[in-house]
Amino acid sequence: MLSVLCHGDVAGQIREIILTETSTIGLREYRVSKHILRREMLMVETRFGSVEVKRSFFQGRLVNEKPEFEHCRQLALKHKVSLEEIQKEVYKNL
Repeated sequence: MLSVLCHGDVAGQIREIILTETSTIGLREYRVSKHILRREMLMVETRFGSVEVKRSFFQGRLVNEKPEFEHCRQLALKHKVSLEEIQKEVYKNL
């Protein structure tokens, strides 16, 4: 199965590629909408170093806080600790 997400302005080109460059003899097409929460970034200081945290809001209310994976991964490698230990430290300092 092949799934493609694209903007409507290139859908015809994608359709042509799929129908001419693959063995399929048909395809299904659906329109999809996306709703995005308002986000803000903040830096959290931990004993391992700074980690960027993404905060998400719905109707002005904070609904999620998530440390940026790549920052946590780099600190875990640098300090030879688990990713989980870095993430726990971030959450303790939020």
